[in-house]
Amino acid sequence: VIGELNEAGTAKGLKMGIYYSIYEWRNPLYIKGELEKYALEFFHSKFKEVVSKYKPPVIFLDGEWEHTYKTWHSEELANWLYTESPVRDEVVVNDRWGGTRSQYGDYYSSEYGGGDYSPGHPWQEDRGIGKSYGYNRNEDAWDYNSRGELLNLLSTICSNGGNLLLDIGPRADGHIPPIMQERLLQIGEWLSVNGEAIYGSSASPFWPRKFEWGVCTSKGHTIYLHLFDQSLANLKIQ
Repeated sequence: VIGELNEAGTAKGLKMGIYYSIYEWRNPLYIKGELEKYALEFFHSKFKEVVSKYKPPVIFLDGEWEHTYKTWHSEELANWLYTESPVRDEVVVNDRWGGTRSQYGDYYSSEYGGGDYSPGHPWQEDRGIGKSYGYNRNEDAWDYNSRGELLNLLSTICSNGGNLLLDIGPRADGHIPPIMQERLLQIGEWLSVNGEAIYGSSASPFWPRKFEWGVCTSKGHTIYLHLFDQSLANLKIQ
């Protein structure tokens, strides 16, 4: 599947990153508690195989929380990734190497607002349109964020210097649920008009100050005001 997606993306001029879980709950070595053997002989070897074969420019590590980076031997793997791997000159990785969140990583990763990060270090908010990352047939229409909620979220994250990774969960047959399609089209329609205030923008020059009417982003000498409440349109910035 990774290969097919990578090939399709390349044909469209897109670069594809990967999600990689550090541990596998049902791996025999992990179940038996042979953690060092698991880390060096399974995790490292599989990670290197995937990276060498598909050359992802972005890697999202996960599942590291049960042990420290020492147990996972993350330092050794990171050294290979940044000095020997085929993506050593371009790859960026998040902060989940094992007890290293918000400490080490090319970018910090937040889930559903779980991380309150500043523009001081690259960071990313990761979440689904609904309450689940993948497709959840138990979710109803009101479990999904509205157009306005998603646009406000996007603007707020950008105003704090972050990036939004919005997850789309296809059904088992690969079909993207209509409600997700609708939200994507709505965001795209808004970006077609207002994208200049998002793409290539920087955090609010007033950060961490907050305004009751919305947020700001900036680009060069230009400041963009993202107005959330139309009734406050006549307010002045003091």
